[in-house]
Amino acid sequence: MTTTATSTTPEKETLAPWVGWARLAIGLAQGFALYLVTYHQGAFGEALQAALLTAVVFVPVLVIGGLGAFRWTTLGLWSLVATLMAAGLSWYEVSRLDGEQGSLGRPQAIFFVVPVLLFVGHHLVQAADEARRWFAPYERYFDLGWRHGAQLLLAILFTGAFWAVLVLGSALFNLIGITFLMKLIQNTWFAMPATCGVFAAAIHLTDLRSGLVRGARALGLVLLSWLLPAMAGLAAAFFVALPFTGLEPLWATRAATTILLSAAGVLVVLVNAAYQDGVHTPGAILRWSARVASVLMTPLAALAAYALYLRIAQYGLTPDRIYALAVLTIGICYAISYAIGAFSPRWMKPLEAGNIASAIAVILVSLALFSPIADPARLSVSDQMRRFRAGITPVDQLDLSFLRFEGASYGRAALQSLAQDRSTDEARTLSDRVATVLAAHSPYELGPQMNGQPVQAALIMRPETATLPEDLTAFLNQVAVSMCVEERPCSVLLRDLNGDGVDEALVGTASVLWVYARNANGWVQIGSVNFRGAPPHVEEA
Repeated sequence: MTTTATSTTPEKETLAPWVGWARLAIGLAQGFALYLVTYHQGAFGEALQAALLTAVVFVPVLVIGGLGAFRWTTLGLWSLVATLMAAGLSWYEVSRLDGEQGSLGRPQAIFFVVPVLLFVGHHLVQAADEARRWFAPYERYFDLGWRHGAQLLLAILFTGAFWAVLVLGSALFNLIGITFLMKLIQNTWFAMPATCGVFAAAIHLTDLRSGLVRGARALGLVLLSWLLPAMAGLAAAFFVALPFTGLEPLWATRAATTILLSAAGVLVVLVNAAYQDGVHTPGAILRWSARVASVLMTPLAALAAYALYLRIAQYGLTPDRIYALAVLTIGICYAISYAIGAFSPRWMKPLEAGNIASAIAVILVSLALFSPIADPARLSVSDQMRRFRAGITPVDQLDLSFLRFEGASYGRAALQSLAQDRSTDEARTLSDRVATVLAAHSPYELGPQMNGQPVQAALIMRPETATLPEDLTAFLNQVAVSMCVEERPCSVLLRDLNGDGVDEALVGTASVLWVYARNANGWVQIGSVNFRGAPPHVEEA
């Protein structure tokens, strides 16, 4: 049976009365600020909007949690640093797109990475502030991190329950024809302050009942720890079976790195659930399961590293592989310390230093990935262009769509450089392809390749007796093939729209109309119209 560890540092069970009111005020102010930022988003540039939004969503939560726990100077400095990190990373994420949206804009990733970064940093700072030194006793990191994680989960559940009650109550009033409550909660000026205020109140209530939170945390850790023998056994069986199956089935999944790193991550969580703060030692089953799991993390990380190496050597760097490298770096930090701990005479004691080092690694890696230092788009574009110039990547295999839509401003700069090179016939051909890619507004406008042959777009000339120019046909087979399919053919109409004596091409589906014009380099898109509501019949227009 696992013995639940108790922090050796006394914890205040009571808070000054002003703390609750201050937290509620901060929560309400956060809600109003969030409403103002979202309601007046047109008043800001996209980058500034993202920076303000990220800072307003996350930083007040740190201040609410830090009241009564930090010294005032430390709380002020940490809040400033947290604001600069959250706003700065978000600002960079949007500014790198140069006003265009792409799959690597990563606003969703920012809203995952920033809270993780701030959560880890908050507990490193709070533990150090309490201990009055750079590194606190490990049990303080454990107690603060797991307790606050349980608090956040309970606060989120409480906020969700609050809204369930509001919606149910408003529905009851609706039954008798009183609709003011339903209309009230549907207004963002009410919903945002109410949500943030209730969340702040939930944080305060769980602080007042910290003993109950610790109890819930202890129960959760006990349940998690007893999953460790099962996971350790499965991982061990995997390595026993591996010599009989070979590595080919593993590589054939094309997801080997992700699965291996995920398995190692689950082992890290479960080992920590068994170890807790290290003050008490669990039973023999959990001890030996933790040792086996800690030993197996190293070969899991090694296999993941080899799989990633093979992909990079064959195809070069891509953003996904750079993210995998970042996770692998953190995983190696864990694997080394846990492997040492597995053979330590003091049961798993090196795990403590490994967890602290890995937490610092999480912060450093996150800051590097979401800044120009190790921006995956910048590194990927640089590597792909290096492979192209070295002749490793043939001209016909250079992924122009990736450079245009996933390389952010770095990819577009590389494309513009390629477009200007017309020194040879091959360079001129590539330059024409690049011009087409640069003119596209989404990757769906670029035609896929099947068996080395371009797919033909489904085009109907209007009127049907008119002739479709060959160069326009070839161009549309490149840029519109994914939109003009047999089930939904595109109508093509030639008209002189600007009175210059040269026809432009109008290419339409039921939902969109593209306008193309011919210039010295061929056809380029000069505009588009998205239809809302009932679309017109383009062929009749």
